[in-house]
Amino acid sequence: MSPTLRAIEAQLDLIELALEQGRVGQVELEEWAAPDDGITVDSEADLRRVLDRIQATIARVEKARAEVGVAIDELRRRRAAARAYRP
Repeated sequence: MSPTLRAIEAQLDLIELALEQGRVGQVELEEWAAPDDGITVDSEADLRRVLDRIQATIARVEKARAEVGVAIDELRRRRAAARAYRP
């Protein structure tokens, strides 16, 4: 596997670990790997696998973001309800 694809996978590992630990907003990534070596026919399968992993990670991040949004909305609703009961 090319060094570029390995670097991208390492960055995906950081994102996925942060998702599992609930701290995706705190992830500090280095500069994204830029393709500096050519993709050969032999590495096409690796490239496709990494691209699939990128898409899956993006989907997980978007799902986590949506879940956080729902939780924030629920907390706001509860806060408003609690304030309504204050004398």
